[in-house]
Amino acid sequence: MTASPDSTPTRTARLEVRLTNDERALIQRAAAETGVDVSAFVVGRTLVEAQRVLADRERVVLPVADVAWWNELMNRPAQTLPGLQELFTRTSPWDTNE
Repeated sequence: MTASPDSTPTRTARLEVRLTNDERALIQRAAAETGVDVSAFVVGRTLVEAQRVLADRERVVLPVADVAWWNELMNRPAQTLPGLQELFTRTSPWDTNE
């Protein structure tokens, strides 16, 4: 994206989707109810959902009461897990080099 003089990014990329007529009508109704055009509605809602999905996978949010417990847990020395070590010595069932 490039920036315009007022520092608002210029949208130049396109995203196309296929919808049923009912899906399109539903989105158009929802956009009208919120007072924005369909593009603004779809982009806004899609960005919110994308951020939510990624936040669930990229961030851990702990209550303040659990921070000390988490820090203690993360600072413990690593443990040797014999079962896991044995698992890593096995040949992968997807290994085709045999």
